[in-house]
Amino acid sequence: MNSVMNRGSGGACSDPEEQSERGQNNIVAIVILLGVVAIGAFAIFAVSGTVIDGLQSQMGGEQLESTMGSIDHDVMTAATTGDVRNLPGGGYDDLRVTEEGEIAVAWHNETGDADFDENRFTLGEIEVENTYGTIAHQGGGIWFDTGSEVRIHQEPGIGIDANDSIQLAVTQINRSDELEDNPSRVLGNPDAAGDTLEELNEVVREHKDREKFSIKVESEYAAGWERHFENIASQSDNATVDTDTGDTEAIITVTDIPIPPMLEVKEDHGIVDQQDNTIDDNLLRDNRFRFDGTFENVGGEADEIEVTYTIFEDGDEIPANNHPKEYAASDVASGDIISSQDLTPNEVITTNSLGLEPGTEYEYDIETYPGEDTLTDRGSFIYLNETPDHQVTDISTVKESDEQTIEISADIQNLGESGEQNTTLEVSLAEGEAEAESTEAIDLEPGNESTITWEINETEWPNGEYEFSVGTEARSEKDGAFEVTQGGGFLIEADYGIPADQQAVESDGQVVPGNDGFSIETEIVNTFSDERTQDVTLSVTDGDDGTEVDQDTVSLELDPAENETVEFDVDHEELVSGTTYQYNVSTEDDTFTDPGEFLVLDEADTLDIESAEVADGMEPVRPGDNVDIDVELEDTGLEDETVVWLEGFDGDIVAVSDYHPDEDGDHVTLEWTDMDEPTALDETDVTVRTGTDHENLTLEVEPRAVVTDVSTSGGPVPEGESGSVEVEAELESLGGDIIDEVSL
Repeated sequence: MNSVMNRGSGGACSDPEEQSERGQNNIVAIVILLGVVAIGAFAIFAVSGTVIDGLQSQMGGEQLESTMGSIDHDVMTAATTGDVRNLPGGGYDDLRVTEEGEIAVAWHNETGDADFDENRFTLGEIEVENTYGTIAHQGGGIWFDTGSEVRIHQEPGIGIDANDSIQLAVTQINRSDELEDNPSRVLGNPDAAGDTLEELNEVVREHKDREKFSIKVESEYAAGWERHFENIASQSDNATVDTDTGDTEAIITVTDIPIPPMLEVKEDHGIVDQQDNTIDDNLLRDNRFRFDGTFENVGGEADEIEVTYTIFEDGDEIPANNHPKEYAASDVASGDIISSQDLTPNEVITTNSLGLEPGTEYEYDIETYPGEDTLTDRGSFIYLNETPDHQVTDISTVKESDEQTIEISADIQNLGESGEQNTTLEVSLAEGEAEAESTEAIDLEPGNESTITWEINETEWPNGEYEFSVGTEARSEKDGAFEVTQGGGFLIEADYGIPADQQAVESDGQVVPGNDGFSIETEIVNTFSDERTQDVTLSVTDGDDGTEVDQDTVSLELDPAENETVEFDVDHEELVSGTTYQYNVSTEDDTFTDPGEFLVLDEADTLDIESAEVADGMEPVRPGDNVDIDVELEDTGLEDETVVWLEGFDGDIVAVSDYHPDEDGDHVTLEWTDMDEPTALDETDVTVRTGTDHENLTLEVEPRAVVTDVSTSGGPVPEGESGSVEVEAELESLGGDIIDEVSL
């Protein structure tokens, strides 16, 4: 835990502006270490702030000690709660923070001296001086140096309990380079003590074959530390103090320290079958298995010790399985530790009980208690599918800045039995239809991986943003994107359609006269870096059966970045009145995403609309439904056949009906098949038209959910046996947000 010191009155600090300035403050890191037996950690940051000058020399010795006690209280409160604490106000012009003093700990035996070089920690200190001497907060204790002696105002957190266990709670103060003035507030930060905690844990584990544990303090207040060590040693027959260390060192040594049980993971053997046979490469085929490992009790006592295996899928935890087993210390002597023991949990794990699915890779971790030891890296196993199951595990794109080649790579892993499967790359312009695809077949052994790489030559692709997907026969797919910046193409910039002055009726839909010619206009741009020539082609097809009725090709030469509008003439003699036609324009590099449409009308005979409404019982309608519009017409004495049409939400012609006056009377029905999705639920106006009249109406539309894809995993389940198969459905909402039921 870490804390920040700022000047102010005592108590919690909740000023958000102050807290936001933490990164700019001068920092002192203070780490509090708890325990050889019960290990914990705290850390304190101390920063400078405004101080009140000139009061220090007026403070008496008792007042000075009381002031340091208040500082200690605020430091510990911040460390344990994580709050910001302002130190008590008044008289801190002589407050100093230094990195003087060290503490070291070591295990050793009867014949060897303690080696304190490996596990050393800087103590540091907070000091205040007055005419009576210097008072210091060091190592969790408060010391008063009068010049002739070092008094103990507050004992540090080092002691020996009734069971001869060492209690170690030491405050470590590290001065920041940025700290120039007097610290005046503290802030708790629990993350800073993690490394020290880990080191202290390692010290505890090093006791094997060593009988003594020593603590050494090097400090200008060593006389006080030595007196404290003598006080606690007097309470134990197993503790001694080295009195021949000089004025700057104090050493206490304790023997026969009880070490609690502590289980370590010595080796992870992975998974085994029910007969304890190793499963090669952790490739699971059966639906029953066990975990296996070697563990060691590095503590000095026997106890019921637990080993917990936790299984993860995509980082999410699957219910854990606890496998307790007792590890006893040797009978030779209480300090001897047993050698490694192998633990194969008695509990057989069934894949069904945990919901494990074939064709899936799982991770697992081990945790011991007591000891809290875990794997450095999680283990893994694959529950194999009975058939080849190639999965896309990763995709990447690489493009060198000076190259015109883009590499798309896919990592494929087989989570099933041996076999060959296809992997397909599909590439399209962003939000467009697939433009190209390439398929590669690879043969993989169970669990094996392979990388497939495709090369995209930019010079063969128009500039722009592209999307791609890599998928396998096992329905595994990952998507990505790349941008072509050194390519080129003849791209369609705009479809201008049929000029308004060439249309027969003024409407959103395009209606042209059947007895006169007309043209279709499209804008083309050259994105190549040089001058190019390409053919641009118009194709006109019957809207009902797709038969091509006309085609026109124009050869176009364009400079780099040049735009030009191409005009195609349509042969009207091949067109039939009352028929809807579609048209498409394409270059060698581009084509319409959606075709254009127009309706042919020979002559605009007078035909008025009396009313238009959705057929009874069909509203509300949903995207994808078929909608009937009943149209009532006025009797205008029309004798010749004509057409009535419906323009949808975006103005396109979506339904056409022939009208025969002598057969249909005054009524006609327009059938809109597979109704489009409106842009919004409040933009659902449509228009019924004749050559001389129109009627607007608003449809009552509600959203709908549609199933876009269905896949299964798990199984197959043999006939007559129980099992599980997961069915996954992908849904898409059309027309707006929706809550709907999905049934199988």
